[in-house]
Amino acid sequence: MLPTVLVVEARSEPRDAHSTVLREAGFDVIKARDAEAARATLESIVPSVLVAGLNSRTRIDHLALCHDVRRDPRTQQIPILLTTESVGEQDIELSTDPGALVLSAAPTEGAKLVAAVQGVLAVRSPERLELSEEQTISKRSA
Repeated sequence: MLPTVLVVEARSEPRDAHSTVLREAGFDVIKARDAEAARATLESIVPSVLVAGLNSRTRIDHLALCHDVRRDPRTQQIPILLTTESVGEQDIELSTDPGALVLSAAPTEGAKLVAAVQGVLAVRSPERLELSEEQTISKRSA
């Protein structure tokens, strides 16, 4: 089963560009045009990663979505990547509150987005978690 990425972006150009590059990299992609559509999707599907675009129009809605994801026990472990064409101090401060990572990725920077998604998935892969747990058990018994 392919890892699923939920892409939340109000503007169709970056939403389509991000979806295309992620699909080409081997991910299953679900698109949502806004935070409400994303919430509706999250009622029935728990994606592997959430990618949401931040811009002046969607900042508050998408950050509220991130907080909702963190409050829900079903979704609280989903890695969140926030994409923005310009990373300001305020973007970084606001996004760290719900535990999101900010990624400056214009639609043309697909390789950067793919690498970020692969990176957050590698950090939380079950194999890696099991290995870490075994290492912890080994250290305790030594």
